[in-house]
Amino acid sequence: MHSKPFPSATAIQLPFNSQLSDDEYCKPPYAFLSVSDNSDISEEEIVYELTQIWLRRYASSDAPLFCRIDGFTIDKVSSDPELYTNAIEPKGDFMRTVLFSVKLIQIPTDWLSFAGELDRENWLHIGHIVAISKVSGGYKLEFAYP
Repeated sequence: MHSKPFPSATAIQLPFNSQLSDDEYCKPPYAFLSVSDNSDISEEEIVYELTQIWLRRYASSDAPLFCRIDGFTIDKVSSDPELYTNAIEPKGDFMRTVLFSVKLIQIPTDWLSFAGELDRENWLHIGHIVAISKVSGGYKLEFAYP
């Protein structure tokens, strides 16, 4: 008796583009947010804005197909000090965990290098620790790694 395999949550049909190559544009984020010294913006708002600036780069028609997305959401910015005590670099001036989702447009895609969950509508749900550093004129976002 033959049975068909049960489709998994990741058995998504996306267009396949065999003409892709890695591109410097697709490398990890270094977003900058200009903030005046007398601003009362919270750390969570800084992380939200920096993440939005970074993701907007990949939702642009200027982004190479290998890392272009059809949209994004920032689902949650949170703080987990116990998590940050592990050997994570860079430390920055403060750290946060960001949960976000990106709408994939094709495979292969640079986004599948992130650990996450792909749903049936081609949204990849990702969480990552970010390090925020105060720099001249504002704040810089970098990914933090163990």
